Order: sequence, then C-alpha cells, then structure tokens
Amino acid sequence: EALHVKLTIGESSRIIARTTNSLDAYLKYLQAREEHFKFTKEGNHTARRLVEEAISKDPENGAAYTLLGATHMLDVHLQATDSPKKSLGKAIKLQQKAIALGANAHHVLGFIYSNKKLFDKAIAECQQAVELGPNYALARTFYGLVLNKTGRFEEAVHELEQGRRLD
Repeated sequence: EALHVKLTIGESSRIIARTTNSLDAYLKYLQAREEHFKFTKEGNHTARRLVEEAISKDPENGAAYTLLGATHMLDVHLQATDSPKKSLGKAIKLQQKAIALGANAHHVLGFIYSNKKLFDKAIAECQQAVELGPNYALARTFYGLVLNKTGRFEEAVHELEQGRRLD
C-alpha cells in the first residue's frame, strides 16, 4: 500500500514472482510495470528507469528484460524516439535476452515483429507464448492483436476474448 503498486491478480503475478528472488528487484519491477501501463511518455520514461534499477539488483530477472524491451517498443507507439528502427531493434534484443533467461516474452517479441511487418515470425512467437502459458492473459491478448494486424479477424476476436476472460 505504501508503494501505491496495483498488483495484477492471477497468472501474470505468479509468472513475475517466479523470475527473481530479490524482493527489491521485484518491487522495482512492479513499480515500473505500473508506470509503463499508464501509456504516457512520462510514465514510460519512469518505467524504464525503475526497471533498469530492478535489473541492476538482479541481472538474471527475465521479466525485467521483457518490460525494459516493452518500454522501447512503447517509445515507438508514443512517438518518443528519434529512431523507431533503433528502438525496435533494442526491444527485440531485450526480448531475446528475456527468453534466454527463461521468461515467456514471446508475445511481446511477436508484437514487435508485427510492427516490423514480419507477420510469420510474429504469429509463430505469439503461438509459442500461448503454448507456454495457455492461461496467460497478456499472451492471448498480444496474439489477438497480431492476428488482427494480419487480417485474421475471427481468430483475433477469439484470442482477445480469451485474454479478457483470463484477466
């Protein structure tokens, strides 16, 4: 309550909690996540600073790398970067690092690929995310967003509804 962190109930909280043994890193991550989901330039900037602090406390925290990459992706959507190509490149590398550390970051990587119009890769990554976490709401939601971008609207609606139901 003192941190003013809004915890997510369910699968995503359990996934995140398993990624670190450092309470300090976990709390910084939660604060960063809260800021990131404001979807503002200021919130995203604060999120990046906080998640970098979390990584400094636990450099093996895959979830933190997923969020750090997502901040670079959001910079593109918020037009807060001078080089969208560089930002997406950083985001991809960070998602790959998160995956190497055991995090299920495939859905974020898939969404980034869809932004680069690499739709086959995007769909494959999102499918992998859903296979690894069939009850992971964000994986279902990102998969639905990617399917929508590829014109597979009925499948997109199904995945988006699954994501909403699971959340």
